[in-house]
Amino acid sequence: VRFIYGVETQVSLALPNSYELLDHLVSHEQQWHTVPLEDLELKGKPGEDPAFETAVLDVKLRHQLLRDDVVVMVSPTNVNASFEQILSVCMDGFTSIVIYAISNGVLSQSEVTELMEIKKKFPKLPIFFICVFPPSSELTESEQHVRNIGLYGRRSVFKPHSYHESSPMLQTVLKRKESLDSKLGSASLTLCQQLCGLGFLNVFSPNLKKKLCRQPSGGIEVESKLIEDFENFSRYWS
Repeated sequence: VRFIYGVETQVSLALPNSYELLDHLVSHEQQWHTVPLEDLELKGKPGEDPAFETAVLDVKLRHQLLRDDVVVMVSPTNVNASFEQILSVCMDGFTSIVIYAISNGVLSQSEVTELMEIKKKFPKLPIFFICVFPPSSELTESEQHVRNIGLYGRRSVFKPHSYHESSPMLQTVLKRKESLDSKLGSASLTLCQQLCGLGFLNVFSPNLKKKLCRQPSGGIEVESKLIEDFENFSRYWS
Protein backbone atom coordinates (compact mmCIF):
# COMPACT_ATOMS: atom_id res chain seq x y z
CA VAL A 1 0.00 0.00 0.00
CA ARG A 2 1.46 3.35 -1.05
CA PHE A 3 0.17 6.74 0.14
CA ILE A 4 1.06 9.58 -2.24
CA TYR A 5 -0.04 13.16 -2.77
CA GLY A 6 -3.04 13.94 -4.92
CA VAL A 7 -5.39 16.89 -5.38
CA GLU A 8 -8.36 14.55 -4.87
CA THR A 9 -8.69 11.46 -2.71
CA GLN A 10 -8.37 8.47 -5.00
CA VAL A 11 -7.57 4.75 -4.76
CA SER A 12 -6.15 2.68 -7.61
CA LEU A 13 -4.38 -0.62 -8.12
CA ALA A 14 -1.19 -0.50 -10.17
CA LEU A 15 1.90 -2.48 -11.07
CA PRO A 16 5.36 -1.21 -10.02
CA ASN A 17 5.86 0.13 -13.56
CA SER A 18 2.84 2.42 -13.01
CA TYR A 19 0.44 0.53 -15.28
CA GLU A 20 -2.96 0.75 -13.61
CA LEU A 21 -4.90 -2.48 -13.23
CA LEU A 22 -8.62 -2.55 -13.90
CA ASP A 23 -9.92 -4.21 -10.77
CA HIS A 24 -13.07 -4.00 -8.71
CA LEU A 25 -12.40 -1.80 -5.68
CA VAL A 26 -14.88 -1.20 -2.89
CA SER A 27 -13.41 2.29 -2.50
CA HIS A 28 -14.94 3.25 -5.85
CA GLU A 29 -18.45 2.36 -4.73
CA GLN A 30 -18.83 4.05 -1.36
CA GLN A 31 -17.59 6.91 0.77
CA TRP A 32 -14.85 6.00 3.23
CA HIS A 33 -12.66 7.47 5.96
CA THR A 34 -10.26 4.51 6.06
CA VAL A 35 -9.39 2.30 3.11
CA PRO A 36 -11.87 -0.62 3.01
CA LEU A 37 -10.39 -3.91 4.21
CA GLU A 38 -11.56 -5.63 1.04
CA ASP A 39 -9.24 -3.42 -1.01
CA LEU A 40 -6.26 -4.20 1.24
CA GLU A 41 -6.61 -7.98 1.00
CA LEU A 42 -5.14 -9.85 -1.95
CA LYS A 43 -7.70 -11.87 -3.83
CA GLY A 44 -7.07 -15.31 -5.28
CA LYS A 45 -4.11 -17.60 -4.70
CA PRO A 46 -0.39 -16.97 -5.25
CA GLY A 47 0.77 -18.11 -8.68
CA GLU A 48 -2.61 -17.73 -10.39
CA ASP A 49 -1.80 -14.21 -11.60
CA PRO A 50 1.73 -12.86 -12.24
CA ALA A 51 0.61 -9.48 -10.90
CA PHE A 52 -0.74 -10.99 -7.67
CA GLU A 53 2.27 -10.27 -5.48
CA THR A 54 3.64 -7.20 -7.28
CA ALA A 55 0.55 -4.98 -7.44
CA VAL A 56 0.53 -1.78 -5.38
CA LEU A 57 -2.57 -0.11 -3.96
CA ASP A 58 -2.01 3.62 -4.50
CA VAL A 59 -3.94 5.91 -2.17
CA LYS A 60 -3.83 9.58 -3.17
CA LEU A 61 -4.51 12.07 -0.37
CA ARG A 62 -4.41 15.85 -0.26
CA HIS A 63 -2.25 16.03 2.86
CA GLN A 64 0.52 18.46 3.73
CA LEU A 65 2.84 15.63 4.82
CA LEU A 66 2.72 14.10 1.33
CA ARG A 67 3.01 17.34 -0.63
CA ASP A 68 6.83 17.48 -0.68
CA ASP A 69 7.35 14.15 -2.48
CA VAL A 70 6.90 12.14 0.72
CA VAL A 71 5.63 8.59 0.17
CA VAL A 72 4.22 6.44 2.97
CA MET A 73 4.51 2.73 2.21
CA VAL A 74 2.95 -0.17 4.11
CA SER A 75 4.81 -3.42 3.51
CA PRO A 76 2.78 -6.49 2.45
CA THR A 77 2.28 -9.60 4.56
CA ASN A 78 1.89 -13.29 3.72
CA VAL A 79 3.90 -13.14 0.49
CA ASN A 80 6.61 -15.45 -0.80
CA ALA A 81 9.47 -13.13 0.11
CA SER A 82 11.54 -12.53 3.21
CA PHE A 83 11.02 -9.37 5.25
CA GLU A 84 14.53 -8.32 4.27
CA GLN A 85 13.63 -8.53 0.56
CA ILE A 86 10.39 -6.61 1.09
CA LEU A 87 12.21 -3.88 3.01
CA SER A 88 14.85 -3.59 0.28
CA VAL A 89 12.14 -3.04 -2.35
CA CYS A 90 10.30 -0.46 -0.24
CA MET A 91 13.51 1.47 0.47
CA ASP A 92 14.81 1.47 -3.10
CA GLY A 93 15.24 5.05 -4.31
CA PHE A 94 14.07 6.66 -1.06
CA THR A 95 15.61 8.24 2.01
CA SER A 96 13.77 5.99 4.42
CA ILE A 97 12.16 6.38 7.83
CA VAL A 98 11.15 2.88 8.90
CA ILE A 99 8.24 2.45 11.32
CA TYR A 100 7.99 -1.01 12.91
CA ALA A 101 4.67 -1.64 14.69
CA ILE A 102 4.49 -4.14 17.56
CA SER A 103 1.10 -5.35 18.77
CA ASN A 104 1.79 -7.57 21.78
CA GLY A 105 4.11 -5.50 23.98
CA VAL A 106 7.02 -7.91 23.42
CA LEU A 107 8.72 -9.27 20.33
CA SER A 108 7.63 -12.66 19.08
CA GLN A 109 10.12 -15.28 17.94
CA SER A 110 9.53 -14.42 14.27
CA GLU A 111 9.93 -10.68 14.94
CA VAL A 112 13.25 -11.30 16.71
CA THR A 113 14.44 -13.23 13.65
CA GLU A 114 13.24 -10.46 11.30
CA LEU A 115 15.01 -7.74 13.26
CA MET A 116 18.25 -9.73 13.41
CA GLU A 117 18.13 -10.04 9.62
CA ILE A 118 17.55 -6.28 9.31
CA LYS A 119 20.40 -5.48 11.70
CA LYS A 120 22.76 -7.67 9.70
CA LYS A 121 21.68 -6.29 6.30
CA PHE A 122 21.18 -2.63 7.32
CA PRO A 123 23.32 -2.12 10.46
CA LYS A 124 22.90 1.68 10.55
CA LEU A 125 19.22 1.87 9.61
CA PRO A 126 17.26 3.83 12.27
CA ILE A 127 13.85 2.36 13.07
CA PHE A 128 10.85 3.93 14.77
CA PHE A 129 9.42 1.17 17.00
CA ILE A 130 5.80 1.76 18.02
CA CYS A 131 3.59 -0.35 20.30
CA VAL A 132 0.04 -0.43 18.99
CA PHE A 133 -2.50 -1.48 21.62
CA PRO A 134 -6.26 -1.09 21.86
CA PRO A 135 -7.14 2.22 23.59
CA SER A 136 -6.88 2.02 27.38
CA SER A 137 -10.61 2.66 27.62
CA GLU A 138 -11.26 -0.65 25.82
CA LEU A 139 -9.07 -2.73 28.16
CA THR A 140 -10.19 -4.31 31.40
CA GLU A 141 -8.31 -3.51 34.60
CA SER A 142 -6.50 -6.86 34.49
CA GLU A 143 -5.56 -6.37 30.82
CA GLN A 144 -4.13 -2.94 31.61
CA HIS A 145 -2.12 -4.47 34.47
CA VAL A 146 -0.67 -7.15 32.17
CA ARG A 147 0.07 -4.50 29.54
CA ASN A 148 2.00 -2.35 32.03
CA ILE A 149 4.02 -5.33 33.27
CA GLY A 150 4.94 -6.24 29.70
CA LEU A 151 6.10 -2.70 28.96
CA TYR A 152 7.81 -1.66 32.17
CA GLY A 153 8.31 -4.68 34.42
CA ARG A 154 11.80 -5.98 35.33
CA ARG A 155 13.60 -3.26 33.34
CA SER A 156 15.94 -2.40 36.22
CA VAL A 157 17.64 -5.81 36.17
CA PHE A 158 18.81 -5.41 32.55
CA LYS A 159 22.53 -4.96 32.04
CA PRO A 160 23.31 -2.73 29.01
CA HIS A 161 25.30 -4.04 26.07
CA SER A 162 26.30 -2.19 22.92
CA TYR A 163 25.99 -4.48 19.89
CA HIS A 164 27.72 -2.13 17.43
CA GLU A 165 27.92 -3.54 13.91
CA SER A 166 31.74 -3.75 13.98
CA SER A 167 32.04 -5.09 17.52
CA PRO A 168 33.02 -8.67 18.39
CA MET A 169 29.85 -8.75 20.50
CA LEU A 170 27.57 -8.48 17.47
CA GLN A 171 29.62 -11.03 15.56
CA THR A 172 29.22 -13.44 18.44
CA VAL A 173 25.50 -12.73 18.49
CA LEU A 174 25.15 -13.49 14.80
CA LYS A 175 27.13 -16.72 15.09
CA ARG A 176 24.94 -17.86 17.95
CA LYS A 177 21.65 -16.86 16.39
CA GLU A 178 19.62 -19.78 17.66
CA SER A 179 20.70 -19.16 21.24
CA LEU A 180 19.95 -15.45 21.01
CA ASP A 181 16.58 -16.11 19.40
CA SER A 182 15.66 -18.24 22.38
CA LYS A 183 16.73 -15.62 24.93
CA LEU A 184 15.30 -12.57 23.17
CA GLY A 185 12.04 -14.36 22.51
CA SER A 186 11.61 -15.06 26.21
CA ALA A 187 8.57 -13.56 27.93
CA SER A 188 10.80 -12.64 30.90
CA LEU A 189 12.32 -9.75 28.93
CA THR A 190 10.56 -6.45 28.31
CA LEU A 191 10.34 -4.97 24.82
CA CYS A 192 12.95 -2.35 25.66
CA GLN A 193 15.33 -5.06 26.88
CA GLN A 194 14.81 -7.10 23.71
CA LEU A 195 15.54 -4.10 21.47
CA CYS A 196 18.63 -3.23 23.54
CA GLY A 197 19.86 -6.80 23.19
CA LEU A 198 19.38 -6.65 19.42
CA GLY A 199 21.40 -3.43 19.27
CA PHE A 200 18.62 -1.07 18.18
CA LEU A 201 18.41 0.79 21.50
CA ASN A 202 20.89 1.54 24.25
CA VAL A 203 20.61 2.71 27.84
CA PHE A 204 23.65 5.00 28.02
CA SER A 205 23.33 8.48 29.49
CA PRO A 206 22.39 11.21 26.95
CA ASN A 207 25.86 12.83 27.07
CA LEU A 208 27.65 9.53 26.53
CA LYS A 209 25.29 8.61 23.68
CA LYS A 210 26.15 11.87 21.90
CA LYS A 211 29.86 11.08 22.13
CA LEU A 212 29.37 7.53 20.88
CA CYS A 213 27.13 8.56 17.98
CA ARG A 214 29.28 11.45 16.75
CA GLN A 215 31.19 10.43 13.65
CA PRO A 216 34.75 11.54 12.71
CA SER A 217 33.27 13.78 10.01
CA GLY A 218 31.31 15.66 12.65
CA GLY A 219 27.94 14.17 11.61
CA ILE A 220 25.46 12.57 13.96
CA GLU A 221 24.27 9.00 13.55
CA VAL A 222 20.48 8.86 13.86
CA GLU A 223 19.30 6.44 16.53
CA SER A 224 16.29 4.16 16.63
CA LYS A 225 13.43 5.19 18.92
CA LEU A 226 10.81 3.30 20.91
CA ILE A 227 7.35 4.66 21.65
CA GLU A 228 5.78 2.28 24.13
CA ASP A 229 2.26 3.61 23.73
CA PHE A 230 0.82 4.73 20.40
CA GLU A 231 -1.43 7.19 22.27
CA ASN A 232 1.73 9.27 22.88
CA PHE A 233 2.84 9.18 19.23
CA SER A 234 1.71 12.74 18.45
CA ARG A 235 4.16 14.18 21.01
CA TYR A 236 7.07 13.22 18.76
CA TRP A 237 5.81 15.42 15.92
CA SER A 238 5.60 18.63 17.91
